[in-house]
Amino acid sequence: MVAKSGSTVKSAGLAITKLGNKSGLAGTSRIRKTMEIDQGKLAKARRILGSDSDTQTVDRALDIVIANQEIGTAIAAAFGSMPDFRLS
Repeated sequence: MVAKSGSTVKSAGLAITKLGNKSGLAGTSRIRKTMEIDQGKLAKARRILGSDSDTQTVDRALDIVIANQEIGTAIAAAFGSMPDFRLS
């Protein structure tokens, strides 16, 4: 279900509020979520990324994950394969 900007929808027990397009990416929108996150990991990531807020930290971390996947796809397309760098 897609909510209009400013409206709230209950999905899988979470209240999700669509905030509109503030990310700067075409076709994307921001939503409000309540999550349980390891406080130590969040603090460390915030220091590493130099973020001003927890929201900015999570947003930057997601950008990095997405960029890593896109880089891997580009390398595989250019060279035929991509090494598996997963730790587990």
